[in-house]
Amino acid sequence: MDCNTKPQYLEWLTVMAKSRLIFNTMEELETYLDNNNISSNGVKRAFTSPQKIRSAFNDLYMHVRNVSDCSIKLDSFMKDYKKASDFYRKKLARRINPENIAVSILKHFYSTENDDCTKTVLDIIKEIENEDIDITMTVLMLLHALNGYDSRAGDPADFGERYDAVMRLLEKFTEECPYFEKIPALTMAMREKDKTRITLYKHVETILDLFSSYNSSTDIMELSETIKKERVPLNIEGFWNECGGRADRTDFWKIEETIDEGIYFATKYNKLSNGKIEKACFMMTLSASPDGRILMYMTHPKSPKHLLAGIPYDESDHVWYMTDMPSDWSDVGEIRFFRRVPYKTWQTELDLTKVKDEKTVGIYESLLESCEIVNHYQEWEYKFDRCLYAVTREALYIESENEGRFYRVPLNLREAFSSFNLNSNVGRITMNGNIYLAFDDILWYIPKKKFSKHGITEVEKVE
Repeated sequence: MDCNTKPQYLEWLTVMAKSRLIFNTMEELETYLDNNNISSNGVKRAFTSPQKIRSAFNDLYMHVRNVSDCSIKLDSFMKDYKKASDFYRKKLARRINPENIAVSILKHFYSTENDDCTKTVLDIIKEIENEDIDITMTVLMLLHALNGYDSRAGDPADFGERYDAVMRLLEKFTEECPYFEKIPALTMAMREKDKTRITLYKHVETILDLFSSYNSSTDIMELSETIKKERVPLNIEGFWNECGGRADRTDFWKIEETIDEGIYFATKYNKLSNGKIEKACFMMTLSASPDGRILMYMTHPKSPKHLLAGIPYDESDHVWYMTDMPSDWSDVGEIRFFRRVPYKTWQTELDLTKVKDEKTVGIYESLLESCEIVNHYQEWEYKFDRCLYAVTREALYIESENEGRFYRVPLNLREAFSSFNLNSNVGRITMNGNIYLAFDDILWYIPKKKFSKHGITEVEKVE
């Protein structure tokens, strides 16, 4: 540690203690440092040498990295914190109706709604933009959920109430999200057990980023492209069960590849006492998470009903699980998924073992061939044909279900259409005899009965 770093770390550690950034009371901070052999009696005495200063900061750096899923670097955070705090003190600390100003800032940066703020507030917003002030920190200070950088306010008795108040405001602000009934990150934040300012900051930033992404077709497409690059294609096709690969239970899974790498059909079968077998086909997407593990996103068989109707997903439609990255992608024998989002309608854990015993595989195959299959979600099963035929300056041409004909879709219907190419996830969906044009990369689906409303026509040739 050089001579300039020591006072900087000492300043940051002192600020963290005073502002209750990571721990809500001085006692919690002292206990944490004591448990990690950093502190003796009291925080001030813990910071008596360069070694202890470095040790304390590095330890808290890793702690913040862990609780933020590697999204927050504490040194960068502290610099942004001071900058945002200075701006707040000069421009916002004495303003009346701070909550209204916070909402105006959120609308300007994250919503498609028109700004309805005063010229004074608009000038403040422009300064935030021009000076690159951290928006999340500014909003949290306006809502009195984050102390100033040089605050001496002491232990806040009502931080839990402040935390919940921020969540209520965000819940109301994100109601217009077209894809989710409630943004999953908001559900996670509301059920957070470790309510500190650093976890609040992490949750708010994640909620706002997701809300912004799902409010714009272009952002949704960019998000889709990012997710595609992070997909993890594992060799997991075949039968799986939740009893160690043995035939100890009457339920089992069959996982099959789709046309897209890293996306699978995961069908759950369960033999009933009447000899029939219940079936439910889930869609399962595997992608790499920032911490080196695998994030699994699963959608319920009934979710297409909501997706195609333009109804935001609720908790029963989808879920996120996490698992460790296997050492060998080509030979995966066990996967233990832990539910990441606390959706109560889904299992907390999904502990799958691949069935390799030929006798057990034979039992499952025989059951599927000989038993009556009952599918309670039959009406929502669909077929997707990726069939974007051409992209011109004026329109997209999608192959019709009528051979030799095309659906002409005006290019100006969505901003993101100009970025589509023949490899885009565009085509036709057939569900229950109904035809939809599907633009998967921007999560937009048009039923045939609304084609004329959007200027979509069926033509015989590309022009």
